Amino acid sequence: MQNSVQSSVDSRLTRNAQIIAIVLLASAALTGALFLVLGIANRLTILFVPAGLLAASMVFDLLPLSLLRRGRRDLAMMLVLTVFLVNVVAVQFIVQGLGLIIVSAILLVVFSIVALGMSAKYTNAGAILAVVSAVAVSTLEFFLGADRLRVPELERYIPYIVAFMAAPLAVIFIREYRRFSLQAKITLGVLVTGGVAVAVIAFFALTVANRITSLLAARLESNVRRLAEAQLTNTVEREAKLTNDFFAAFAHNATDLAEYRAKLHEQQGSLGQGNYWNASEKLIQLEGGHFGNPAGDVSSVFIPVGAPVDEAALLDLNASAYLDFIAPHNIEDNSSILAIYSINPNGIIRYYPNIQLASLLPPDFDATQRPYYKITSPLFNPDRLTRWTIPYVDAAGGGLVVTVASPIYYGDTFAGVVAADVQLSAITEQLANIKIGQSGFAFMVDDAGRLIHMPPAGYEMFGIDPSLIVADEFYKYTILGQGSRDLINFTNRMVAGGSGLGIVKVNGVDTYIAFSPIPANGYSLGLVVPTAEMQTAIPATQQETRNQFRAATQTALLIMVSTFLGALVVSIALGRLISAPVRGLIQAANRIAGGDLSARAQVISGDETGALADSFNLMADRLSDTLQGLEDRIAERTHELSEANQSNAHRASLFEAIARISRVISASQNVEQLLPQITETISSQLGYYHVGIFLVDVHREFAVLVAANSEGGKTMLARGHRLRIGETGIVGFVTETGNPRVALDVGKDAVYFDNPDLPETHSEIALPLRGGPAIIGALDVQSKVANAFSEEDVNILSVLADQVSVAIQNARSFQESQQAREQ
Repeated sequence: MQNSVQSSVDSRLTRNAQIIAIVLLASAALTGALFLVLGIANRLTILFVPAGLLAASMVFDLLPLSLLRRGRRDLAMMLVLTVFLVNVVAVQFIVQGLGLIIVSAILLVVFSIVALGMSAKYTNAGAILAVVSAVAVSTLEFFLGADRLRVPELERYIPYIVAFMAAPLAVIFIREYRRFSLQAKITLGVLVTGGVAVAVIAFFALTVANRITSLLAARLESNVRRLAEAQLTNTVEREAKLTNDFFAAFAHNATDLAEYRAKLHEQQGSLGQGNYWNASEKLIQLEGGHFGNPAGDVSSVFIPVGAPVDEAALLDLNASAYLDFIAPHNIEDNSSILAIYSINPNGIIRYYPNIQLASLLPPDFDATQRPYYKITSPLFNPDRLTRWTIPYVDAAGGGLVVTVASPIYYGDTFAGVVAADVQLSAITEQLANIKIGQSGFAFMVDDAGRLIHMPPAGYEMFGIDPSLIVADEFYKYTILGQGSRDLINFTNRMVAGGSGLGIVKVNGVDTYIAFSPIPANGYSLGLVVPTAEMQTAIPATQQETRNQFRAATQTALLIMVSTFLGALVVSIALGRLISAPVRGLIQAANRIAGGDLSARAQVISGDETGALADSFNLMADRLSDTLQGLEDRIAERTHELSEANQSNAHRASLFEAIARISRVISASQNVEQLLPQITETISSQLGYYHVGIFLVDVHREFAVLVAANSEGGKTMLARGHRLRIGETGIVGFVTETGNPRVALDVGKDAVYFDNPDLPETHSEIALPLRGGPAIIGALDVQSKVANAFSEEDVNILSVLADQVSVAIQNARSFQESQQAREQ
């Protein structure tokens, strides 16, 4: 199994390595082409040098790909890494202004190669190499100075190439993150913390640049700011109006459909006759008891279990079918409408388009309990307004969807809702296409601050990590309380339905936020753009700002790399320290999995890992107890099976004894000979020490002992022992009532055993002997064992008593016939 796991890991790493090599090969091709084009366009022959190096590296990268196919993954990745570092250093010697991009690319590529494409033993060495390389490049950038070639087009386009390179690497990283060790995750977490330090440095550099810009162009910026703010305000109001028109159209559509549905009800007397669509013919009862309709109809009909399907319901369905002439056209005319449906108070649904709704919903589905129905009902909507639900992700792949619902009223009587599921992709695409400045963006939230549309830059602005948000549930997250205090104030005003414009700091950059409400559904639209992008600076001011910014950037670069170096050392140490208890847990778990139930985890700290170890040990103790309990239950069940087998064997012996007794009984037809044989046979076959037969005298006053097998019984027989019927002993009770009776030697039955002739009796049973409907006597059986007679024994002995009764009757009949012939 371990070999299988290792093979799977090797296969996964090899696949990642192939993707990384191909991505770097493509990036080298794009970068080389960019250098070549810019060299030709600007007549800068020096750019042909890095272009040639990149072309040569592309040819050389074929060797690592060949090594990967032969299974030499680590060597192939080392060669790829070496070629990459040689290329970026060569570019740095020729071109200035790319230091930060080069450092970012080094960190990205080196960490990706060692973490995603190489064996785990190279992880620490690779992390050190990444930081050391970044430090070396930063130092080199600082000392090489400004004598190198500066190409603004490279500064503009190289980040896109790095982004192109980062995208697939990020995908691989996200896919592989859950497979990283705990130590690796801690290391990455600390390094991300180091990124916060980088943001602080960036804030410092940009603040300095902003101060210089303010000193050089304060008046110009003031005028530009006013113009920019007016432009931004007009833009957000215009876009908000377009968005409001988008939603208002759907609300108006739902209202019109609800009014049309009410008018259909007013004409139900004629429209409900089924001339167009007849529910009596169309409805089909499905297996669950609910009703649907054929797939060929224009709409789906669903009637849940329990909903009345009476004449009123059929008339209402027939009338609602005339929605077929409007609803499908509404869906065709607007691609954003996924579905339109009408629901009455009984939960009966008419749904467009026909998706065989009854086959998709559970039989007892109650649409009246859905949010869109509840918020539109009179309890929550006394003003009869058209309402909007909270957005949700369509289960059928329709993306983010919101439902608009309008109430149906027949006069003053609430009669259900008409609702439409509206796909928000069109409006979110419209918002995504809003261009403001270079990096500005639009976002939209509902009246609770939940996300409707938020680009990646928006997540960063609010301090939300998008990797922690489930893709299908992002709309559940709210911006309320997120970001800086100023940003929180703006978002509070947005969700309250306000409008306005202001400036907040986003990553140290002054940024405009303009917002305007969308009255149709209470949403709010916001536009975000850095103030610098809305303000055109004077060229001289820009140049001065650029020079200052370059100096600050170089300083920030050195601080950033130093921070990463320190973060790496700290992260490795913390990772080892924190993951040590977890490794101990894994070892204990493996020992238990191998069968050693005595294995326990060592509790070495009082933090969460210590609590986890305590919980693990408690689980192990309970597991051991559970297994012991299972063994005890198995032993108990085995004992029960043994007792059941013994009971079955005893029952079989009883039936065998009865069969032998029956043969003895049938062998004699003389009463004087038969009765003693019966008592002797029952005693010998069934093991009872006393068996007696009592017969009722002709006056039916006494039960007279006529046969017995025991010595005490014979003594009683000799003295003419008899018992008064209904008064003496259990035999008297049985001969009077005709019901069997069992007596014990405890409690009120103990008096029955005060018989000096039968002193060893501890259990007694008496069973009636019948001659037709009359009681002719009793079969008395006594045992030396306490509680000797079970319910099963009573049933078996009752059968035996019936056979004795028949035998006595037969013997008497035989003697009477003999006497009749003799006379």
